[in-house]
Amino acid sequence: KVSGILNGIDTNLYNPETDAFITRHYNQDTYAEGKRVCKEALQHEMGLPVDPDAPLIGFVGRLADQKGLDILLPAMKAIEKEKRNVQWVLLGTGDPKMEEALKALNNTTKNIRTYIGFNTAMAQKIYAASDMFAMPSAFEPCGLGQMIALRYGSVPVVRGVGGLVDTITDVRLQPHRGNGFKFNEYTAEKMKETALAAVEAYHNKALWDVLVRRGMAEDHSWHSSAEAYRKLYTRLGSPAIPSGSV
Repeated sequence: KVSGILNGIDTNLYNPETDAFITRHYNQDTYAEGKRVCKEALQHEMGLPVDPDAPLIGFVGRLADQKGLDILLPAMKAIEKEKRNVQWVLLGTGDPKMEEALKALNNTTKNIRTYIGFNTAMAQKIYAASDMFAMPSAFEPCGLGQMIALRYGSVPVVRGVGGLVDTITDVRLQPHRGNGFKFNEYTAEKMKETALAAVEAYHNKALWDVLVRRGMAEDHSWHSSAEAYRKLYTRLGSPAIPSGSV
């Protein structure tokens, strides 16, 4: 028998109330203003049009086949070609050919900007500034990006695979508990379709407020994961471990 337990994130490091790298601190009650300021700062820094109404979609990850860049890039280009008012900021390093393809977007597109390299400060600026966070993974045993995104009030747009199935519920299918948007078919068309569904929801401010607050309220800390281990070991007949001791 196999039991699966999700990884956790360091909620002290990834904390929009105290993060030293972001322009404005915020929480569930102040996220609207906080993220607006963080978005404006990132738009300036990355050379994007400064537009508070343009939904900003972030990506932070390795530039590898696993992370779904082969469907994300054509989806982004298609949305840009249709002149949708959607902005993208991507950060990563990895496959040299993918790095070159991303660099080219900086010079040939209005609303897509990329940062090639590993930069903790820039990554956390993207989490704080973005309205949505893209994870179109080919496979994803657990995934941390979607957990960090939820913590920062960035609504995940993911492919339904691995740990992304366990952590992200599509709000279109389950309005009362959904925390993001999810697609299953590994195609650029499905990535595009799902991103645009998230963009449409973004312009419904009442719905978006519920989504952001719901995500920020979730507990993906290591304490939560450790408690799941404690319960598993206790159920398997190990000596009981007191709750709160892990």
